[in-house]
Amino acid sequence: MKYFQLENVVDTLIFLTDMAYLVIILKKYRWDTFLSDPDPVTEARMYWYNYTDSFVNEGLLLWIIVSLMWVKAYNQFKWIRITGNLHQILGILFQELLTFSVFYISLVFIFAIIGNIIFGDINEFSNLASAMFTLFKATLQTYDIELM
Repeated sequence: MKYFQLENVVDTLIFLTDMAYLVIILKKYRWDTFLSDPDPVTEARMYWYNYTDSFVNEGLLLWIIVSLMWVKAYNQFKWIRITGNLHQILGILFQELLTFSVFYISLVFIFAIIGNIIFGDINEFSNLASAMFTLFKATLQTYDIELM
């Protein structure tokens, strides 16, 4: 079990997601452009159509890669003498933030269901995802209450 550590798991996950991202870019977006050598406008259209027809959510994959990089950077703090205490403090704060996030998301989810049932005819509450986003905007006090 000495090789099964967080650093090794994170490094492996970063490697796999990076490779998946590279394969998607090289195979999906540049599909049928290596051998045909089209003009730049046609090539740009081909890239765009291949991008929009892709079944992979590229933003989500990039978010996963960046999150794993931040986990790796955070995990390296414990090896530096100056930031060792900061690593412990951030670990405690992250646990509190995770607890708050679970309660916050559950409350927004419950109120989004209620808002969807009551205000289903309004565009902002027409489905669950838009209702949750509307309630998130309302917690930031950027929602226009006059729309209702």
